[in-house]
Amino acid sequence: MALASTENIRHDSVRGLISVRDGKVAAGDSFLVQCFRVIIPTMPKKIRELKRMLQKAGFAWRPGKGSHTVWSHPLVPKPVVLSGKDGRDARRYQEERVEEAIKTAEENS
Repeated sequence: MALASTENIRHDSVRGLISVRDGKVAAGDSFLVQCFRVIIPTMPKKIRELKRMLQKAGFAWRPGKGSHTVWSHPLVPKPVVLSGKDGRDARRYQEERVEEAIKTAEENS
Protein backbone atom coordinates (compact mmCIF):
# COMPACT_ATOMS: atom_id res chain seq x y z
CA MET A 1 0.00 0.00 0.00
CA ALA A 2 1.45 3.37 -1.04
CA LEU A 3 1.70 5.99 1.67
CA ALA A 4 1.56 9.78 1.60
CA SER A 5 3.21 12.09 4.10
CA THR A 6 1.16 13.89 6.79
CA GLU A 7 3.67 16.57 7.70
CA ASN A 8 1.35 19.41 6.60
CA ILE A 9 -1.64 18.09 8.54
CA ARG A 10 -1.57 19.75 11.94
CA HIS A 11 -5.21 19.81 12.93
CA ASP A 12 -6.30 17.01 15.29
CA SER A 13 -9.83 16.71 13.92
CA VAL A 14 -8.44 16.07 10.44
CA ARG A 15 -6.08 13.41 11.70
CA GLY A 16 -9.12 11.55 13.05
CA LEU A 17 -10.61 11.35 9.53
CA ILE A 18 -7.49 9.87 7.98
CA SER A 19 -5.92 6.46 8.60
CA VAL A 20 -2.53 7.32 10.05
CA ARG A 21 0.10 4.66 10.73
CA ASP A 22 3.63 5.62 11.81
CA GLY A 23 3.13 9.19 10.62
CA LYS A 24 2.00 8.06 7.15
CA VAL A 25 -1.40 8.10 5.47
CA ALA A 26 -2.95 5.20 3.59
CA ALA A 27 -3.02 5.75 -0.20
CA GLY A 28 -6.82 5.85 -0.32
CA ASP A 29 -6.81 8.84 2.00
CA SER A 30 -4.21 10.85 0.07
CA PHE A 31 -7.02 12.85 -1.60
CA LEU A 32 -8.17 14.01 1.84
CA VAL A 33 -4.60 15.00 2.66
CA GLN A 34 -4.39 17.17 -0.45
CA CYS A 35 -7.77 18.79 0.28
CA PHE A 36 -6.94 19.63 3.88
CA ARG A 37 -3.59 21.18 2.98
CA VAL A 38 -5.56 23.90 1.24
CA ILE A 39 -8.33 24.27 3.83
CA ILE A 40 -6.35 24.19 7.08
CA PRO A 41 -4.00 27.12 7.65
CA THR A 42 -0.45 26.24 8.59
CA MET A 43 1.23 27.49 11.73
CA PRO A 44 2.71 30.97 11.30
CA LYS A 45 6.45 31.22 10.81
CA LYS A 46 8.60 32.86 13.44
CA ILE A 47 10.29 36.20 12.73
CA ARG A 48 13.65 34.43 12.92
CA GLU A 49 12.57 32.08 10.11
CA LEU A 50 11.68 35.04 7.88
CA LYS A 51 15.04 36.64 8.61
CA ARG A 52 16.80 33.37 7.74
CA MET A 53 14.88 33.17 4.46
CA LEU A 54 15.86 36.72 3.53
CA GLN A 55 19.49 36.13 4.45
CA LYS A 56 19.67 32.97 2.32
CA ALA A 57 18.18 34.91 -0.61
CA GLY A 58 21.02 37.45 -0.43
CA PHE A 59 19.32 40.29 1.42
CA ALA A 60 21.40 42.55 3.67
CA TRP A 61 19.97 44.01 6.84
CA ARG A 62 20.42 47.07 8.94
CA PRO A 63 18.85 47.84 12.29
CA GLY A 64 15.84 50.10 12.57
CA LYS A 65 14.14 51.61 15.58
CA GLY A 66 13.24 49.21 18.36
CA SER A 67 12.64 45.69 17.10
CA HIS A 68 12.54 46.74 13.44
CA THR A 69 15.05 45.49 10.87
CA VAL A 70 15.29 46.76 7.30
CA TRP A 71 16.23 44.20 4.64
CA SER A 72 17.43 45.32 1.21
CA HIS A 73 18.61 43.61 -1.94
CA PRO A 74 20.21 45.26 -4.99
CA LEU A 75 17.65 43.69 -7.35
CA VAL A 76 14.57 44.55 -5.28
CA PRO A 77 13.46 48.20 -5.48
CA LYS A 78 11.57 48.32 -2.17
CA PRO A 79 13.14 47.23 1.16
CA VAL A 80 11.37 44.78 3.48
CA VAL A 81 10.83 46.00 7.04
CA LEU A 82 10.31 43.34 9.70
CA SER A 83 9.15 44.21 13.18
CA GLY A 84 9.05 41.95 16.19
CA LYS A 85 11.43 39.88 18.27
CA ASP A 86 12.86 36.73 16.75
CA GLY A 87 10.68 34.33 18.77
CA ARG A 88 7.39 36.05 17.94
CA ASP A 89 4.96 34.60 15.39
CA ALA A 90 5.07 36.50 12.13
CA ARG A 91 1.91 38.14 10.85
CA ARG A 92 0.53 36.87 7.55
CA TYR A 93 1.30 40.18 5.78
CA GLN A 94 4.95 39.87 6.90
CA GLU A 95 5.20 36.37 5.43
CA GLU A 96 3.62 37.60 2.20
CA ARG A 97 6.00 40.56 1.90
CA VAL A 98 9.05 38.35 2.47
CA GLU A 99 7.87 35.76 -0.07
CA GLU A 100 7.12 38.50 -2.60
CA ALA A 101 10.54 40.15 -2.12
CA ILE A 102 12.37 36.84 -2.50
CA LYS A 103 10.37 36.04 -5.64
CA THR A 104 11.23 39.47 -7.08
CA ALA A 105 14.91 38.96 -6.35
CA GLU A 106 14.88 35.55 -8.06
CA GLU A 107 13.01 36.89 -11.10
CA ASN A 108 15.42 39.82 -11.53
CA SER A 109 18.58 37.72 -11.25
